[in-house]
Amino acid sequence: MKDKGQGLITHQADSELTVTLPEDGTYTVILYDTQGKGGDDYAYRLRLGAPAPDFELRALPSSLSVPKDGSVAFVVQAIRRDGFKGAIRLTLDETAAAGLSLAGGFIPEKADKVSVTLSASGKSRTAVPLHPRLVGTASVAGQPLVRPGLPAGGFDAGFHLPASRSGPAIGWSW
Repeated sequence: MKDKGQGLITHQADSELTVTLPEDGTYTVILYDTQGKGGDDYAYRLRLGAPAPDFELRALPSSLSVPKDGSVAFVVQAIRRDGFKGAIRLTLDETAAAGLSLAGGFIPEKADKVSVTLSASGKSRTAVPLHPRLVGTASVAGQPLVRPGLPAGGFDAGFHLPASRSGPAIGWSW
């Protein structure tokens, strides 16, 4: 099964295989490095067990600049793991009180991505760069599951929207 996070994080293409074994017994698992570079200097992780539904969030592009009293759109990608299909609510951390707001912060059930808008009001602090943190909240088996949004490092590395010429901007750099 292809890792949906592959390509969104450089050098992080974890493989995944989901199998329901037909009966109790002894089985052999053999691991190979996808780049053929294995050996004693490499470490591998293998998880065997029941599925643990989860998700990760990636923001594209990985760097934004929002003009004062302006807005910028970006995409949030949900990387669903172990059968997680639930809806995800997206919010900003406490920096939202600094005059930042997020619109469109909801990834519906089974959807993989959503376009959201980050806006900066005239009340925004601009003397120092702000680094708002995106937070995703969902429910798994009636329990809250909270995950941070991370930059899609390497995917759009270096992408930067220019600040408004009319004044300072809010920087979103991970």
